[in-house]
Amino acid sequence: MVNMGYSVVNRTILLTVFMFSAACLAQEGPVEELTDTIPPNPTPDLPSTVDAQVEQSFAASVASFQEVGRGEMQWWWFTLYRARLLTPDGAYRQGQYPLVLDIEYYQDIPSSRLLEATLDQWQHLGLDDNRQLLWQTTLSELWPDVTEGDKLSLKVMSPQVSQFYFNGKPLSKAMPAGFSDDFLSIWLSDQTSRPDLRKQLLGEVACDC
Repeated sequence: MVNMGYSVVNRTILLTVFMFSAACLAQEGPVEELTDTIPPNPTPDLPSTVDAQVEQSFAASVASFQEVGRGEMQWWWFTLYRARLLTPDGAYRQGQYPLVLDIEYYQDIPSSRLLEATLDQWQHLGLDDNRQLLWQTTLSELWPDVTEGDKLSLKVMSPQVSQFYFNGKPLSKAMPAGFSDDFLSIWLSDQTSRPDLRKQLLGEVACDC
């Protein structure tokens, strides 16, 4: 009688273990399949500390700088953009820095067209061909397409140090030395193709814009 009871107990334990194992195996497949269908959480692209600091510095400059002047660029029946010139005290003196040239676009313009127009202005000013080629290569890899309301700004700390910002965010670490003078000359040179816009930017003529 004792042996028979012991055998019954053993069989009961074995049956229980078997049923539990079978249940686990039955659930394992669906769990693995469900896990495979859940994508991992993407890692957010957070700006680096350096970029964040540069962005904050630019925002602070725009907020604290004073406007020298502003004007609009007209092309036939279209107003392409509004440009503003900013300095710490609201006065422009050639060769003194820092300063910001801020351009707000009123039209959608592809980057290729922006670059083409820039090269046209440099040719008008008689800029050295080698420098034109150097700046063309740099800008073609940098400038984005713009849409209505976008802002493209150049902050100039010195003739050697300048940086573009797109809607307040830095586009690169820094532009090559010498670039800023050539770029600003498009608007501020005595030989600019847009003398009326130059007068507006320098605060000589007011613009209701």
